[in-house]
Amino acid sequence: MLTKEFLQYVPIERNTASVGDIFVNKALEQLGKPVIRHDMDDRGMDPDKGLDCSGLVSLVLDQIGYPRNEMRHCREFFDFLGNPNLILPGFQEKGDLVFFSWNGNLPQHVGIMISKRAYVHALLKTGEVSVSALKFREIVPGLKTISPQKYSENPIGFKRLFMLPETEE
Repeated sequence: MLTKEFLQYVPIERNTASVGDIFVNKALEQLGKPVIRHDMDDRGMDPDKGLDCSGLVSLVLDQIGYPRNEMRHCREFFDFLGNPNLILPGFQEKGDLVFFSWNGNLPQHVGIMISKRAYVHALLKTGEVSVSALKFREIVPGLKTISPQKYSENPIGFKRLFMLPETEE
C-alpha cells in the first residue's frame, strides 16, 4: 500500500512514474551499515546485523512501501521487473537498479543508482554499505581477470521501478 507521504514525492502517471529521489535517499541512509554474505534467508535484511545486496534493496523497498512480493535475491528482482523495465546503458537514472554478474549472464549482485555513474550497494569487500562508480571499461578477452572485469566494472543491465496509480473501485 502506497502512503500519502510517499506519493507526494513521486508524480504518478500510469507506467511512467519512477521511484526516484525518495528511494535513493532511503538507500543512502544505509551507508556504513554492516554487510554480510547472502545465504538465501532473511538474515541479510537487518541493517544492524548486516545487509546483503538484495537485502539492502528489499529493506529500502519495504521502507517506501513498494510492493515486492517475496522477492529476496537479485535474480528474482531482475526477473520480476521483466523486459519492459530494462534500461539500456547510458539511459540509467537515479533510482534504477543496476545488476552485475560474475559470468556475464545471471545477476549475482544488485545496487541502486544514485546518479548516472554511481550506485549504492552492500559491498562485501569493504564490509559495509558503500557507494561505487560504474566504469564501463572494455572487457579484454583471455585475461584471467575477465570475471572481475565484468562484475565490478560492467553491469549486465539496469531496471527501472515504476509505480502504478491505485484504481478506485
